[in-house]
Amino acid sequence: MESSDKSEFERILRMQFLETTEGRPVMNFQEFMEITKCKSGLFAQRLFSCIDTDGSCDISFEEFLDAMYALRCRETGLRIRFIFRVYDLDGDGTITREELGLVISASLQEGDIDNPELDREGLVAALLDLFDSNDDGEISFEEFERIMIAYPDILQGLSLEGIDLKKAQDQSQPQSIYKQTLRAKWMCRCWDLTGALNWISNNQQKAITYSQLTVILVGCFYWRFQYYMWDCDEMEEGRRFINRSTQRNRCHASQKRELMGWSLPIAKGCGQAMKAIFTLILLPVSRNLMTSLRSTFLKSIFCFDEAIEFHRLLGKIGFVLAWCHSISHYLDLKNWSDPSNHEIWIKAFPGEEKQPSLFSLYATTSFGVTGLILLSIYSIAALFAFDYPKKLRIFADRDEEETEISVKMKIFMSVGRFLNNFNYFWYSHHLFAIFYLCLLFHPLPHIPDERKEWGRSDSWVWIIVPVCIYLSERGVRYVKTDTRDTTVLAAETLPGKVVGLKLLKPRGMVYTAGQYVFLKCPGISNFEWHPFTLTSAPGDSFLGLHVRVAGDWTEALYDMVQEHSVCGVELDNGKHSKGRKKKIGNADEDDGASVHVLIKSVSGHVKSVLPSFPFRILVDGPFGAPCQNYKDYNTVLLVGAGIGVTPFASVLGDLLDTMNNHTCARCGLVNLPHTMKINKVHFYWTVRSRSEAGWFKHILEALSAQDSQGLIDINIHITSMRRANDVRVMLLRMAQRRGQQNKGIDAVSGFKTRTVTHFGRPNWTQVFQRVKKENAEERDCGVFFCGPGALGRVLGYECNKHSDKEMKFVYHQEIFG
Repeated sequence: MESSDKSEFERILRMQFLETTEGRPVMNFQEFMEITKCKSGLFAQRLFSCIDTDGSCDISFEEFLDAMYALRCRETGLRIRFIFRVYDLDGDGTITREELGLVISASLQEGDIDNPELDREGLVAALLDLFDSNDDGEISFEEFERIMIAYPDILQGLSLEGIDLKKAQDQSQPQSIYKQTLRAKWMCRCWDLTGALNWISNNQQKAITYSQLTVILVGCFYWRFQYYMWDCDEMEEGRRFINRSTQRNRCHASQKRELMGWSLPIAKGCGQAMKAIFTLILLPVSRNLMTSLRSTFLKSIFCFDEAIEFHRLLGKIGFVLAWCHSISHYLDLKNWSDPSNHEIWIKAFPGEEKQPSLFSLYATTSFGVTGLILLSIYSIAALFAFDYPKKLRIFADRDEEETEISVKMKIFMSVGRFLNNFNYFWYSHHLFAIFYLCLLFHPLPHIPDERKEWGRSDSWVWIIVPVCIYLSERGVRYVKTDTRDTTVLAAETLPGKVVGLKLLKPRGMVYTAGQYVFLKCPGISNFEWHPFTLTSAPGDSFLGLHVRVAGDWTEALYDMVQEHSVCGVELDNGKHSKGRKKKIGNADEDDGASVHVLIKSVSGHVKSVLPSFPFRILVDGPFGAPCQNYKDYNTVLLVGAGIGVTPFASVLGDLLDTMNNHTCARCGLVNLPHTMKINKVHFYWTVRSRSEAGWFKHILEALSAQDSQGLIDINIHITSMRRANDVRVMLLRMAQRRGQQNKGIDAVSGFKTRTVTHFGRPNWTQVFQRVKKENAEERDCGVFFCGPGALGRVLGYECNKHSDKEMKFVYHQEIFG
């Protein structure tokens, strides 16, 4: 380190040290465990002992600084010496087999790996095979140093997770300076022309869609607003209108604006813009229409991947316009009914006998009554549909057993559960049938404030086409789903509170890898339909789905499967037992014969099942999704987070099926069809625990065995584990690599693949750099993501950051609706 860097390093560490010790000059063992977040007592004791060089049973700041400097400095020998001391438990200058066993067990504890089937002795043997060059059963410092130098990727980034220097650096800045820095960065991004052009280049559909929407809404608003802009005297003097009838109508409109104020044209402009909103808002949720159109030329000008997000955006804009419209009309109706404006009222409404009151305008006129109904329905639906206020922290659920909760907090939790209840969202959205009916009569033709403008209500002109499309689609879906009462062939509960379902494929159902369906379980609810991605490949003989518990409906499904989890017995050598495979849902039962079904997967996994689940599942779909277009790119980056891997399980299964169908029977080489553009697939999957990585073990292992040409690069990251360059799991990572090289088995995940699972979260900047470097000859790369929005924003940023003239990263995010 340079002297300036070292002084800054010391300042940041001192701040974190004093924060942990509450200002005391020494740190005790409990405080050390707190700052390093050690889970293993062995590592806590060894690290504390190695840092406490004077043996005082306390760590001074100087000792703490020296140890952290040893891990981060450029002196390789100093770093290796410190690590060796940690692993040399008895301090005799060698690491024995017994010590390696204890270190590996502690590393597994640090990584939250509790697997009784894991071969600990095999990991120890792999380490001895790697380090012990003279086969004496011990590792000397020289042997340890020689191998560590050969692993620069681990050695260079050596760390002790828990001591977050970056976080301390951020907290060390005064809050005002920190906010100013963030504001400056934000302003730089806003005014960065290059960044804006890169975003437009990488998000052409979004740019076109939102630009067109802006033009439409602004145009509609101005069209109605300018109707009230003119003054009667100016029109007469300037003779702006050749048509005298038009001039009279505009003059009449200006008189009403004089009576009611400028809130009238604002209300009219917002109302006209809302008609455009209510015309467009039904189209994105017409799922069959969206699925059909995404394969046409329109996919280049509309972002079908984010159709539901577009629907939500329209809903939010419409909500704001609705309240602006209502508030503006309240102000102009107040002026309309004001007795002090009686003379102006006579000019504006010469045929009327009595000036109305504000109450009569709201309670006795069709536009007042329908307006109140429209605003009420919209506000109720928005309450259950919008992220806020229901996502506010104050409404979040808390564990009542672990924390003491006040009565006030319980009330807030009850409100939060009420707002987040899906049934209320479903019911409130179906109120829009009444909404659109009221819209037709708001305003009615020939009421005083409209008769000189249109002579009739024009709302039906705007909404008739989308309403007919939506209603016809709902009718088709109702008829179709009524006949798609499928059979549950197999169901099981998986780690991470996930339900794995295998359903009998409905007759005539054809789908593409990556598409999704809606499911309804009448045993849970007769109304609720929920979207789930198909995890089965199109070549599978069944419909496969994986459902993670994330609400009342999925919790009920999980409980039902857990209660009735009875699957068939897997067959030896893929042979089929006695039974019939046809008409499962309507099989005759009078002969007493059991009906078995043979489930075949593209991975070669075969199972014979006896369907015995008492609940029914209805299927609606399939519907279009971003991943179905993965074959449009030569290079593909697939990123799944947790259960977000589901669309990519289908994609990988489809690739495996393609490989199986195009494998040479003589030489075993895979000859992909010329119509398939893909040259490389980079697959990244982040999971919380090792057990979750086993959801799709059969597909991943089959892919690794079949992919002789290295088409697919598989990367699984276990986020609950410490990074591989952390001192406490470093040896475990090295043993994992060695074991995979020797036996072809990943000791941590148990996978028989060419690659090993990774510890910690991926460094996405490095991932994009590697993809770009390894595919330098390609012009574009399709990036497909399914998972949390926070990670999606990171990936979107990385796509924009790394896109240039050499390679363009085209981002697609899975969003359900």
